[in-house]
Amino acid sequence: MRRYAAARLAQAVLVVLLSLTAVFGMVRLGGDPVLLFLPMDIQAKDVNAIRQQLGFNDPLLVQYARFMRGALQGDFGQSLRYRRDALGLVLERLPATLTLAATSIALTLLVAVPLGLLTAVRRDTMVDHVGTIAMVLGQATPGFWLGLMLIYLFAVHLRWLPTGGTGSLAHLVMPSVVLAAFFSARVARLTRSAVLDVKQLWRETAQLIPCNHIPGGALQGVLPGEPVAERALEQDRPSLDRADPAEPDEDAEQQQRRDQRADRQRGLGDGLAHGDSEKRIRPSR
Repeated sequence: MRRYAAARLAQAVLVVLLSLTAVFGMVRLGGDPVLLFLPMDIQAKDVNAIRQQLGFNDPLLVQYARFMRGALQGDFGQSLRYRRDALGLVLERLPATLTLAATSIALTLLVAVPLGLLTAVRRDTMVDHVGTIAMVLGQATPGFWLGLMLIYLFAVHLRWLPTGGTGSLAHLVMPSVVLAAFFSARVARLTRSAVLDVKQLWRETAQLIPCNHIPGGALQGVLPGEPVAERALEQDRPSLDRADPAEPDEDAEQQQRRDQRADRQRGLGDGLAHGDSEKRIRPSR
């Protein structure tokens, strides 16, 4: 258990370090951060002064070490655009992010699970074909294109929804739809495949238990025990005929017939049990 926890902890630390390294690299790959947020008519000496102030003139390894030390201490520096603490900006917008994520997840579950179940139950019907096409389109449609089309249709053309911002339920409609479109299609396809697999497994399991073996197994246990129970009941039951001395021959004949019938039933039960056992033991060809 300790080794497992240590391995998981080491993996988490490695993921964090790789994520921070990726962030550091992507900021530098996008160009000079100073030139991206400064006016076009700024002079070169002012650019050099700002670069020196922010530490962008230092070697890349020095910048990386300074960035990693600050990140591990919770100091992510200042935003070049807003001139504010970067971590404070992220925490300030965290509630809106969590609200949008929760809305998208709820919309995904409300759409994907019923769609996957319906297409699996109505397999090879028109409902299944239409649902499958919708799943493929949902996974193939780029999110940025879908967002632009929704903005043009519902915000610009129809003026039903705002183009951006936060504060009301209307602001969550288009972002939630864009985020849920891809995941709804994916979850619906997974749900459909899972339901079809369960149905196929149920059919195969039902075929492995032939019903013609069930009566044989029942007769195997019932018929051999029937004569024993019958004789026990006859012994416990008071017999007035056997107590009558006037008809001894008739009573003996009836007892002999009952014994013969019991022997025949015992032989029939043993034969059925033997035949059913041979069926189960005999290998299939």
